Amino acid sequence: MTDYRWTMEYGVIGVYLMFLMVLGLVFRRMNRNTGDYFRSGSQGSWWLCGSSSYVSGVSAYTFTAAAGISFSAGWSVLLIYLSGPLINLAVYRFYAARCRQKRLTTMGEVYRERFNPATQQVYTLISLLTGFAGSGLVLYTLAIFVAAVFGFDMIVLIVVLGAVILFYSVAGGRWAVMANDFLQCLILFGMTILLSVLCLMKCGGLSGFLARAVDPELREAFRLFKPVAACDSYYSVPWTVALLLVSLVNVFGVGVTNFSVKDGREAEKAMLLNIVLSLVGSVLVFIPPFTARFFYKKEVMALSGLADPADGAYAVVSMQLLPAGMTGMMVVAMFAAAMSTMDTALNGGAGSFMLNVYPALARILHWRRRTPEELLQLSRLYVLGSGMLTVGLSILYAVSGTGPLQIVLVIGALLGLPMAVPMFWGLVWKRMPQWTPLVAMTVGFGCSLLLWGLECCGRGRFFYHEQVFWVSGITTLAVWLSVPLRKYDSARYAARVAAFYRKMNTPVDFPTEVGYSNDRVQLLILGRAALAGGLFVALLAAGGRSAAGIWCPLGVGGGIALTGAVLLYAARKMATCADGKSVLSYRQPREQQPPAAGDI
Repeated sequence: MTDYRWTMEYGVIGVYLMFLMVLGLVFRRMNRNTGDYFRSGSQGSWWLCGSSSYVSGVSAYTFTAAAGISFSAGWSVLLIYLSGPLINLAVYRFYAARCRQKRLTTMGEVYRERFNPATQQVYTLISLLTGFAGSGLVLYTLAIFVAAVFGFDMIVLIVVLGAVILFYSVAGGRWAVMANDFLQCLILFGMTILLSVLCLMKCGGLSGFLARAVDPELREAFRLFKPVAACDSYYSVPWTVALLLVSLVNVFGVGVTNFSVKDGREAEKAMLLNIVLSLVGSVLVFIPPFTARFFYKKEVMALSGLADPADGAYAVVSMQLLPAGMTGMMVVAMFAAAMSTMDTALNGGAGSFMLNVYPALARILHWRRRTPEELLQLSRLYVLGSGMLTVGLSILYAVSGTGPLQIVLVIGALLGLPMAVPMFWGLVWKRMPQWTPLVAMTVGFGCSLLLWGLECCGRGRFFYHEQVFWVSGITTLAVWLSVPLRKYDSARYAARVAAFYRKMNTPVDFPTEVGYSNDRVQLLILGRAALAGGLFVALLAAGGRSAAGIWCPLGVGGGIALTGAVLLYAARKMATCADGKSVLSYRQPREQQPPAAGDI
């Protein structure tokens, strides 16, 4: 890479990091209390929450391990990426509106109302542990990509990138998380569309791409379903069924938290947007790794320092096809993916701790009642501490050399599934006794430990789908066997369950329950941020030394700036605030503020 290109790439990355910090500080002003910090006061617009939900599910894993799957296994990547939209269709139809209508902030609170405080505490503590593991994985996968592009030491990268992400996460709160996710969605889609177009041009158009994808030499490697005996059963029919099962149980049991939208209709619209973005993203995500397999296989396999060289396929094709400055933008897109996932996880983890664990500790230890401002500061301290732990776990992943896909599947099958299965049944089956989740989780974790122990001792070998079927089956059996004992539950518990479902099925009256909307503020801030970001990207064309170096930044920057202009136009069409005050006064005067929903 020439000195000129190094300067361009580093300049783009540096400006973007500064932009993130400024945006976090801007939205810091909108956090009055923990209700704002953890769920944006339930005032989020559908387009903001939908794009945030999509981007937070992408992560840098998409451009590393998933790209490696596309490079090595071909069409099998569709088994992963089409499962998400399919499951979300079921969520849209049966659950999206009901999730918001629970009128809560964390899933721990949901399980307190549905079952009891003991279930709430156990669920929260386990979810915090799995959250740390997942956040560490996000940072690790981001370091994989940047290390492959620039050749930096991965440990140093993890520490530096973790510090930047941590600064933003501590400062921003839920408002900044969603705003950042929206802007990152624009960057991600702009760069993935651009790189996909360049890849198709390299292949001679769509027909040339498809002709190479069905080449007889790649037919066996690229077949959709692989034999069970190959690749540890990955991408086989049983593996795909297990993947769909885990996705379904996780989404309904522990994964959907549409608490930030204004009401049930907005939640459904947000989920529809998520589905559309996921479908388009599923098509775009495999084109660059396929192109790397067609033209740059030697360059990919020559990568050193990665657990699997194929994980660097997206990085290699970016370096080969993108003009100067735009590779830095692709790294920015990786930052966007990692930031959106990690800050969501850190903010959600802090919400789970502060709204579920901290009140119990305060009662047991007789701590004094904290003011909203003090609770907000404690929340930021928790994010800081959990972020430091996340960096440590990410370094551990890098030192161990374990591939990201293996980490994801192990966490999901052995840790997440025993917790998600009883929660899934608890939300769709009213007749479960209140103590069932704790017993079923204990049985599920026991089954997971047994399988893991047998493998460690060399007494057995269990494929991923076998782990899923055994753990989910045994845990479900424990749930079903408990149902006849529901007759021993108290009348008080039955009344609480009835109230829980009644509330979940009652539409939200936004004017009465929340009181005021700041849609125009959201449009103005994000419109101006998108317009400024788009113009900056377009300015990279001034340094272009080729035709691609001119039209690439103009195309991506123009698309982002146009989105910003549309948002500003929509803001202009909206009426001014009822009290005549500036719409840029993010914080209402304290005497006009409604009750702080979600405060402790």
